[in-house]
Amino acid sequence: MSRNLVCFISFVLVLGMATAGSAGLDDDPNLGDSTTPREDINTPDMRVRIVTSSDWTVVSFANSSFIYDVNVVTYSPEADIAKYRNGMFRLAQPIGRAETGGSVELVADLTFKEGSL
Repeated sequence: MSRNLVCFISFVLVLGMATAGSAGLDDDPNLGDSTTPREDINTPDMRVRIVTSSDWTVVSFANSSFIYDVNVVTYSPEADIAKYRNGMFRLAQPIGRAETGGSVELVADLTFKEGSL
């Protein structure tokens, strides 16, 4: 029996939208570099949506130095892990759930450092 795994990632530019809370997830200590303050911090530059039917998924940028802040807006309650830390999104679910085709998702807003757009 073959196991089909699907990971879907979508990036959407977000304009004029206020962010929600951090969903109680770990904050990345590398974010929010005080040397590049953002006056418009309440307006994210991009929304990322990751959907996977794998038991674990890691998504990273080739260069995450342009990211000022990441705010996880929502994630599936079935997810064991759903966070951004050290330049990587991590999303995991129980292996039994993945093997039966279950999927989980994570949605996050990204704010870029000033001048990186």
